[in-house]
Amino acid sequence: MSMDLTVVIVPLVGGAALSRCVGDFQAQGMKVIVVGDAARDAGCAPVQFIAAADMAVPARRLIGLRAAQTRFVGMVEDTCGPRTSWAQACLSALSEDGVVAAGGPIAISMELSPRLRALGLCEYGRFGEVAERRSVGALPGANFALDLSAIDTTGWSDADLVDNALFATLRSTGRLVMEPAMGVEYRAAHADGAALSTRFHHGRIYGAGQTAGLGLAQRLIRAGVATLAPAVLSARTLAVAPPALRASPATLAWAAGMHLAWGVGEVLGKAAGDPGSSRGRWM
Repeated sequence: MSMDLTVVIVPLVGGAALSRCVGDFQAQGMKVIVVGDAARDAGCAPVQFIAAADMAVPARRLIGLRAAQTRFVGMVEDTCGPRTSWAQACLSALSEDGVVAAGGPIAISMELSPRLRALGLCEYGRFGEVAERRSVGALPGANFALDLSAIDTTGWSDADLVDNALFATLRSTGRLVMEPAMGVEYRAAHADGAALSTRFHHGRIYGAGQTAGLGLAQRLIRAGVATLAPAVLSARTLAVAPPALRASPATLAWAAGMHLAWGVGEVLGKAAGDPGSSRGRWM
């Protein structure tokens, strides 16, 4: 009997990183769908491939979700590789009463350069190891899964698959849990993601999403508060960084620079209530 679980992989790196990621998930017996750039990603592995060039991550997630034919659907990126316990842990967590989504911790590979480790730390530092399954308010965007039988996805657009919007919707439906055995390793070099311009665009998209529809005065107040974001984010990153990363001055310096770029984008996004030219630049 086939496993009632499909994993949708959104390639950020492609090539060998994608092939390795696909192989690691297929080895656990689940179906894999890759939604990526045909010129770069097609043929990297024997798997169902859906071409989606020039589309941002949320749009690719939505395409994969619509293509999946199973009750449970994982959403991952090829920057990460799963533990051998991932599939069974995912099924166990999502089968628990009231659970609509599950994710796992992300360990950052020390084989990456300081800049790339900093990216992993900025994105996923707060999703470190957990001792046991527990309820949470958000999950790592590179490593989560949904129970589609418990969620009404009718009418969803790619905007509904942006992390903050998605997890807010899921919290209103049921429980989100972190499952220790669903862990992955952040291991592939995502150079585009580590660019300061990318961090700026991500911050701007996030900021705009927080103030969309508000009046000018409210937007400016929230933008003013957001000027504290780089300092706050850097302090949080330092607090959650594993000892090995905390002991790397270069990693922490890059992380601070990325938070600064994000903060500038967040301020502009909150002030405008619209991401402007940053729209679609989530990569």
